[in-house]
Amino acid sequence: MMAVMMGKFVGDAFSPDAFFNKLIDLNEHPYLDNKKDYNTFGTAADIADPYLETIDVKAVNDVDSLRRKVEILAASGYSDGGLPIVNRGILVGYIASNELGHALELAEQKHPDCICVFRNRASSNVPATEIITSLNGLEAQVGMVSSPTQQEAPYS
Repeated sequence: MMAVMMGKFVGDAFSPDAFFNKLIDLNEHPYLDNKKDYNTFGTAADIADPYLETIDVKAVNDVDSLRRKVEILAASGYSDGGLPIVNRGILVGYIASNELGHALELAEQKHPDCICVFRNRASSNVPATEIITSLNGLEAQVGMVSSPTQQEAPYS
């Protein structure tokens, strides 16, 4: 312990910076500063993006319009994010952009001009993340995340 403390005191005498910070700089390793301050005052509405793309369950959501929303999300730098699903301005769900993109690819293969409907799990037996596509009376169901063994609580 004495040797470690003596080494620290000698290192501090040569430079006020920490010894390990100097080694990180010397070896050109990436360094993430854990001392970064974040603004923690205010509400989520203060920092939320007011122009966020959303999926409205009451709107007509075709494959092209949903694909544009995913592309806008990716162009904004949020390609690993997702889209909130709203009903009359109230958040009722969320879908990750990669899951939505995959579902849209599957839907385009079956029916390029289909309409996508998002259902609330609490009001039906359809999984919350399932997209139902239909065209001219034909229906194709594109499953997403849920499996028969998963138990999910309905939103409250």
